Amino acid sequence: MAYYSEVAIALKKNDYEELKARAKLLGYKIIETVDHLIEKPLTGVIILAYDYVIWDKNDKEVKFIEDFISELKENGKPFKTMRLGERWDDVEENISYGGIDERDYSCDVLSVSHEIEIN
Repeated sequence: MAYYSEVAIALKKNDYEELKARAKLLGYKIIETVDHLIEKPLTGVIILAYDYVIWDKNDKEVKFIEDFISELKENGKPFKTMRLGERWDDVEENISYGGIDERDYSCDVLSVSHEIEIN
């Protein structure tokens, strides 16, 4: 039985372009299969959102994105990722505001809420 998640990744446009170029070079389709690609032009942020995906970190294309995000963190670049699993308490968040001297909050655009709606 597969375990599905919602995944969102917010990163600066130039980092998104680098991710896209590397994926194309390696023949990976994970960037092309994104469910929603949202651009926030005022902040230069791109959001990739996957609605119902098996986010298996052993999968070579998922690992490719995870490694790229780790590289952004190592290089002091801003980003935010969130993964919401099928269980209500299965939430992963990874965020970097950039380097020590420069706090870039522009990628802090993702959040999760659980709520009861009464109709």
